[in-house]
Amino acid sequence: MSLFNDAVRDDPGPDNFLCTSYKTRILPTISFPSVPLAALRSNYIPSNNDITRTVSILQEEELELQRYNEEIQRVRRTLEEENGTRSLERLDGEKEMLRKKMKERRSWLAPIRRLPIEILASVFIEVSRDSPLWIGHVRYPVRPGITVERFAIQAVALDLSHVSSHWRNLAIAQRSIWSRIKLDIPRIPKDITPLIHLYLNNASEHPLFLYIRDLRCEIGSMPTLQKVEKYLGVHSLACLRVLISEFSRCEVLSIYKIPPEVFLHASDKEISFPLLHKLVYYWNHIILHYQGTFPTNANNRFWNAIRDAPLLKQVLVDRLGPWRHAEYIPWRQLTLLSVDEQDLYDQNFHSVLARCCSLKFFELEQNDCFGDTSSSVFQSSNGIEPRVVLPYLRQVHLSNVTSTITQCILASLTLPSLALLKVQVNEPSVSSPLAIWDFQPLYSLVSRSSSSCSLTSLSLDIRAYTIDGDAFTLFSKILMASSALEYLKVITRTPQHNKPGGASCSTVYSLFSLLSFSSNNTSGTVLPKLNDIQFHEHQATPSMHIVEKVLDAVEVRTDVHLQAIGRADVSGFRNVHVCMLTDHDCRGTEERTFSCAPIFQERIATIERDGTKCSILYGTEV
Repeated sequence: MSLFNDAVRDDPGPDNFLCTSYKTRILPTISFPSVPLAALRSNYIPSNNDITRTVSILQEEELELQRYNEEIQRVRRTLEEENGTRSLERLDGEKEMLRKKMKERRSWLAPIRRLPIEILASVFIEVSRDSPLWIGHVRYPVRPGITVERFAIQAVALDLSHVSSHWRNLAIAQRSIWSRIKLDIPRIPKDITPLIHLYLNNASEHPLFLYIRDLRCEIGSMPTLQKVEKYLGVHSLACLRVLISEFSRCEVLSIYKIPPEVFLHASDKEISFPLLHKLVYYWNHIILHYQGTFPTNANNRFWNAIRDAPLLKQVLVDRLGPWRHAEYIPWRQLTLLSVDEQDLYDQNFHSVLARCCSLKFFELEQNDCFGDTSSSVFQSSNGIEPRVVLPYLRQVHLSNVTSTITQCILASLTLPSLALLKVQVNEPSVSSPLAIWDFQPLYSLVSRSSSSCSLTSLSLDIRAYTIDGDAFTLFSKILMASSALEYLKVITRTPQHNKPGGASCSTVYSLFSLLSFSSNNTSGTVLPKLNDIQFHEHQATPSMHIVEKVLDAVEVRTDVHLQAIGRADVSGFRNVHVCMLTDHDCRGTEERTFSCAPIFQERIATIERDGTKCSILYGTEV
């Protein structure tokens, strides 16, 4: 059935005059039917005929709207006050009806109606994934240097559901977009539990992602048990009671700067986490100052439920110890462990790792430097470094750590399944002597673990250290043993960089000499699976012969060349990025462009035509 009926032309009868004295005829002269409400609320896509017809109607209605405006202006100028008021009201009403019809037609023609419903649903899900229901306080600038704090609510899923009936039905059908709730406590100024209930009800049976945090909490501000209600406030307590009652539906629980015993004071119900998969628990060092504040039974109600969570696999904490609740974490069933700011003086760190026998991913981010004394953590009473075997651990990330911490961790582990190792060492002060990186712990780890066959990604950010002499010999042995390596990234310094008159040498030159091979060489190739290499070397005096060596090695590892010489056993390079800049040039490289000399640009263009993205940067500004 057509969505459009025939137009109706007004009959110029006696009722169609605004004023019998002036014989002013009321508009419109032609009336088109509105787009059916059922069609607007559905996901029906207009056909080409519908679009053509609607555009034509809109053009006529635009003219009709113009006539309305002209008639209204004329009536205002000519009619007497009493009759004019009634006439204008009638004309304004007719004009608004016409505008409503035109708005509906434009909505009917909106391009987003032609977007498949599956794609629109995916957009809703992606937008809401990073935009949960957020309830808290934000700071707004009122003038330079001055901000004020105001209560705010961000409800993206609710906003999406208010656009139209079609969007509302689609949003309600996507249970996941209602499942994320972030609550900043305390001192919520009004009752927002109806909004939380709306989200929980619309989420239906979908697992929940709950984030509870207290951004105001600092050491010394945490309340005693008797003052919890006053500290949180009545509305915060009401919100907490609602969320606690839904813990059994929780898949991800994040607690930040507030001990569970504080918000559990809001409810005396039993707690269980049958669906909990991920626990985030940060800023425990604040909580440590209040170990005696709350009764043990209030603590254990929460932590016993964590201990008994059958699906808990991922734990992200700021530190493993000293932590009075560490014994409640089911370490043996974890597959992911992320630790921030770990105090490596604590012996608990090593013992916890030893219990994580199912671990597949481990991350340590060390924001504070504890110096060389941290190595004592990894030594037993007889001074021998213990060996922790983690048979399933595949990924290790060490970020912002000291060299001592890195070496101690690598020396204490045996990782037969290691596939990815990422190390980022914090930079010593400028006055520190230039140091040579010690590869012995990594070489021993690879040899001891027999993980060279599984290692596919290696990233070393050791920009304050050089890879010189014996260090490069060990590094090359690691590479030659890592036949499965596909990705290699190294950030280092040039040997002899800070020694005036020192010998001219380059780790870049040594590395690409190792990777290069002649067409007639049918023996084993170093890193035959390598396809992505990024090497950044702080280089005081970049030289042409280094660039020559890089290009020579890359040219023989393009897909075109390997196919020509019949080396199907070697993977071609997909991406090669080499950066050789002085310390001065390295500052602000994101705002500056460097390139090779013109004599090399043609060779690079040929390499890229052969399928390898190649960039070589050094201290020659464009």
